[in-house]
Amino acid sequence: MFRLLIVEDEKLLRESLCVMVDWESAGVEVAGTAENGLRALDFLAGNAVDIVLTDIRMPAMDGLELACEIQSRYPQVRTVLYSAYSEFSFARRGIEYGVSGYLLKSQDEEEIAAYFRELCRKMQRALPPPPSRSQGAGSLWGWRDALFARLAKGEDTAVSSDEELRCKLALREKRLAVLLVQLDGAAELADALGAAGFRQLKKYFAEQGLV
Repeated sequence: MFRLLIVEDEKLLRESLCVMVDWESAGVEVAGTAENGLRALDFLAGNAVDIVLTDIRMPAMDGLELACEIQSRYPQVRTVLYSAYSEFSFARRGIEYGVSGYLLKSQDEEEIAAYFRELCRKMQRALPPPPSRSQGAGSLWGWRDALFARLAKGEDTAVSSDEELRCKLALREKRLAVLLVQLDGAAELADALGAAGFRQLKKYFAEQGLV
């Protein structure tokens, strides 16, 4: 499901949008809300978001300014304007800022859900296909198998840069989170088995898909 941030300065409308629209049927999960553009940028800085639905006229930072900032900082995030005003100037400026759509507050919940269903279908079609074992050495699985083979031989497995790592793993996001796991007793086990034996053990784990 795609994650949505709702940006609306009117508290009642902001809360109503969260519960009145059947987001799940549209393939959307409400990730959070914000009362203006500045709060929205704070949220985007620390949370994964795919779509921003934003009012236009808000204090501190309006929706058009927010759309401009999103296009600059998070070009992969889709922005949809949500306004009571069907003014061409807003729509034109929105196009300049890479806005994906323009919804009116007079539209009912089903119309909003229908719009997002179509938007999510388009976004889904635009996603790269998931890596599979059949894609050979250039795929995620191929790179993983090559990495395990190098580990089993005791060869250097360092990656020169974050960008190289993202390319090898076929990651779409620019932000990466890495989990490092240390096995208890690994040093003692290596001493007991010797270098050759420890390499053979790692090779066995790799062949069994355990690492």
